[in-house]
Amino acid sequence: MSTGPCVRVGAGDRLLDGYPEFQLSGVWTSEGKPQVVAQKTVVLNWKRGFYVLQINTYAAPEYRPILERMVAAIDKDTKIYPP
Repeated sequence: MSTGPCVRVGAGDRLLDGYPEFQLSGVWTSEGKPQVVAQKTVVLNWKRGFYVLQINTYAAPEYRPILERMVAAIDKDTKIYPP
């Protein structure tokens, strides 16, 4: 597996439903084929414990617009409820 450039989008200065989020995206080659990836990590520090929510998405480059819309929907519509 070889990797391409990685772009860090947000470094804890963004929020997902009020919680700090970190997002990475980039391109890599897997089994000779390029892939695009986005990873969103959210830190949930609640009274009952500390949790990490991580969402990983990947697709062939021609599906990047769909992946971007999916990540935008996650940003817009996610609701996180404490235990």
